[in-house]
Amino acid sequence: MEYREFRKDDYDDLKRLVAGLQEFFVQMDDEYREFSNVDEGKYLDEIIGDAESKNGKIYVAVDNGNLVGFVQGVIIEKDDLQHVPQRDGWIGLLYVEDRYRNKNVGNELMTRMREFFRSENCDSVKLFCSSANVGALEFYKKVGFEVSNVELKLKESL
Repeated sequence: MEYREFRKDDYDDLKRLVAGLQEFFVQMDDEYREFSNVDEGKYLDEIIGDAESKNGKIYVAVDNGNLVGFVQGVIIEKDDLQHVPQRDGWIGLLYVEDRYRNKNVGNELMTRMREFFRSENCDSVKLFCSSANVGALEFYKKVGFEVSNVELKLKESL
């Protein structure tokens, strides 16, 4: 297994993974059903654009020449009256194909991203995770994350 930074020639293979991520979201939680209508190419362009414009990175896991997982992260700096000044690494997305889960691929991708954030002097690493994504919540806790904030939502019929 090889772990490295995303390259432009990975685009089509990463697009395939993004389509798998979209399908996973839709299957996990009905709230994401509209996600299946999002063009994976446009979504991938946004993922790449965010990494480029927000001092971030995308790391990929490659097995026998094929991408099998990826992590995208960005750096967000807060220095305003509403926040304590800080420089946070944010995990935007982490996805590993089913057949590679529980084989340390996600952990290795997270390690690469955490090392990058450390090299950029980030104060912390943060992420959002759907409460419906129980497997991911367990994984993130296993690699050291703690629940910090809880978002509550009230669905209204308008």
